[in-house]
Amino acid sequence: MNDHKKILVIDDEKFSLTTVQACLRGENYELTLCLDPLEAYSKFKKAEHYDVIITDINMNSINGFDLR
Repeated sequence: MNDHKKILVIDDEKFSLTTVQACLRGENYELTLCLDPLEAYSKFKKAEHYDVIITDINMNSINGFDLR
């Protein structure tokens, strides 16, 4: 049984993704990091299951509210 929680983190700033990754290092999480919100949307639509999705609001191609 896999007890890792899957988390999708979406932000168009690499520093923010790196910060979240550093904060969750060593925990029981499987992180998927996306710089491109449209790529994240595609992953989500392909029926990948995520326990938590963390997204930035202000992004270039699509904002976090529209992505939601």
